[in-house]
Amino acid sequence: MQTPYRVLNWGPVVWLGQISYSLYLWQEPFCADRHMRSGYLVFAAIACATLSYYFIERPMLRVRDRRNRQTAREITDPVLEAPAAAA
Repeated sequence: MQTPYRVLNWGPVVWLGQISYSLYLWQEPFCADRHMRSGYLVFAAIACATLSYYFIERPMLRVRDRRNRQTAREITDPVLEAPAAAA
């Protein structure tokens, strides 16, 4: 591993990368107004992004993965129905 990029594998940086999309969404309400910017609001944005990531984004990703596996299973292993016998 190259030394300049070692910091990218540091735990807090990896975690920040995981919540980065949620942080991108949540930074707007907390950091958009120049008069409201402060260090505390950055922490509030990170807190909201963390909650959003763990309670909304990850469960939705699991639902998506479950649906994709189910769809892939239906495509690769179709159920063949026998035609109903005429009585």
